[in-house]
Amino acid sequence: MKFILLLFVFLFFILGMAALIGVWVIKGLSDFFSGIFKNPAQNNDIHFKRQENSADNSVIIEGEVVKESVIEKYIKDINQSKIGLDSDVASALSSLTDIMKKMDTYISNHKNNEKDIKVMTEHYIPELLKHIKVFKELSSSSFTNVHKEDIKKELLETISMITNAYSTVLSEFYDSMALSVSSSLEAIKSSIKLKGYIK
Repeated sequence: MKFILLLFVFLFFILGMAALIGVWVIKGLSDFFSGIFKNPAQNNDIHFKRQENSADNSVIIEGEVVKESVIEKYIKDINQSKIGLDSDVASALSSLTDIMKKMDTYISNHKNNEKDIKVMTEHYIPELLKHIKVFKELSSSSFTNVHKEDIKKELLETISMITNAYSTVLSEFYDSMALSVSSSLEAIKSSIKLKGYIK
């Protein structure tokens, strides 16, 4: 009786495996033939398709998720806000975005410093953008022109301070990196001398 039961289980297992292999072979053949008859142009679209996911600001390129940086998002917002602005304010904003781009490049290679810059950017830039919007409104109104120059002066000073803040922090990052490299190189040289590898 046990032998028959074992034989039944074995046959059931063999049939199950055969069914799985059959499904796998049929799917493989299906993919193979669909690939042969597919338009080559369609294949290119698949390989080079760029999808944007608005939920988390990520971009998928050829299956690789590339996260858009926080700084890059705000650079776009600042550039958008420059449209129709006073030339002095627009020029000051260009200086700000230049240093922000340099910071973005640095952060992309040094993720350990990203958190501090994220906090700084998310705190100051939205506030600045809000005040730029108000300045645009004041500039276009004939009733509030009396305040325009005062607000412009304050706005230029604020943009300058934010630009200097980014510049200072970026300079400190590079100073720290240079110090770390210098210390590491000194340690290597000391080790070589200590071990007597050079006469």
